[in-house]
Amino acid sequence: MQVFPLNTLPRRAKSRFDEQILWPWNTYRAARRAYKQAREREGHVSKTILFYPEKPKTFHTLYKICAHLGWKITTNPKEHFDTAIFFEDTTVRKIPQKLIAVSQHQPVVNLHSTDISKRHIDEVFGEVFGYAMSVDPETYKGTCVRKSDTNAVHDGAIRVPEADRHNTAGWQSHGPTT
Repeated sequence: MQVFPLNTLPRRAKSRFDEQILWPWNTYRAARRAYKQAREREGHVSKTILFYPEKPKTFHTLYKICAHLGWKITTNPKEHFDTAIFFEDTTVRKIPQKLIAVSQHQPVVNLHSTDISKRHIDEVFGEVFGYAMSVDPETYKGTCVRKSDTNAVHDGAIRVPEADRHNTAGWQSHGPTT
């Protein structure tokens, strides 16, 4: 078997290897170490969190929080659990019937959060705070961030709106302008 050092791989291949293999593996190992340490702490209270229909991946913040606190994660609604969270890594989702049944007995976090698109979040933000996060590229003069409306696309770019007025993605203010 021939072994190739990582530094001999083309940049794009090394980047994909880092992103798809090394980073998730290292994140998983760190989370497992944190989980074991938390369970060994004096006074640790063991909890089980139901994530349904999906379990968060190692890079999700909820996964890391559960690991740090030493809490077990399950996706089986028939197992004992202390808290239920509606978790599906997608922008628009439907409430599963199993979670509706669970909600008859105890609260389910995020049960009615079915649309986390940038536009919907901006609408809700505007209703709550009285102003929007989005900006109109035809009139806004400062620096802003252009993002896809779909969650987790990672295509955000800092732009001056006049340079790309007719793009269909959403614009958000990038902070104070002077």
